[in-house]
Amino acid sequence: MTKTTRRSTVAALSLSTLALATTACSSDDAEATATATSSPTTRTIVFAQQDDTESFVDAVPLGGEQQPPTAGDAYSSSNLLFDPVSNRQLGRTHGWCTVTLPGENAVGLCFFSFLLENGTVSGQGPFPFNDNPVTLALTGGTGDYAGAHGTMTYTSGEGDNSSWTLTLLP
Repeated sequence: MTKTTRRSTVAALSLSTLALATTACSSDDAEATATATSSPTTRTIVFAQQDDTESFVDAVPLGGEQQPPTAGDAYSSSNLLFDPVSNRQLGRTHGWCTVTLPGENAVGLCFFSFLLENGTVSGQGPFPFNDNPVTLALTGGTGDYAGAHGTMTYTSGEGDNSSWTLTLLP
């Protein structure tokens, strides 16, 4: 896996500047300062992500970060989340992926949690490292996001321009 692909993968870990556009809405809650839309059936929240902390754990057989990953290799990250319009920091992602399908078209089983001002949102699922975008199951939350379910989509952009789109179902 190339450093660029790994960086994109790790940015997703967390789980990881949003180039997606939705209609902005104004509200006093933390996620509403991120670009968001609401409808009677769904709520969409978009975050820009800035890479911050990334780690790679090389499992046996050792191949290093510049080689296609092998089963058991792992990536962890903790990245910053921003409002894509105001650029105000809204939280942080924390993520972990373990490679389950090795090779050039590697897939990891990934877990991400978003620590936001008014609660947390978590998700998980298979993450094909070469796909863009990648959608995972949004499996729960705390605080303002208690009972959350839906999807979380990671889109890798050029350089540090990555984004997350959370789609919260009713």
